Amino acid sequence: MTAPSSRKFRKPFFSEEKSRQAQVEKLAHELWEKDGRSDGKNLEHWFEAERILRSHEPCPCD
Repeated sequence: MTAPSSRKFRKPFFSEEKSRQAQVEKLAHELWEKDGRSDGKNLEHWFEAERILRSHEPCPCD
């Protein structure tokens, strides 16, 4: 009989993805409000929020 593994398991990917989506959604909403709640720019705000959050992530190549 082998001893139980002591390694820790990562959270499921969908949990991380859901958290990331919530961050993007919150930031996109803030950008929308700063932009005067303008209509028709939802994708622009969403992509800008993704870009901002990505720029604060550590490089995966390190």
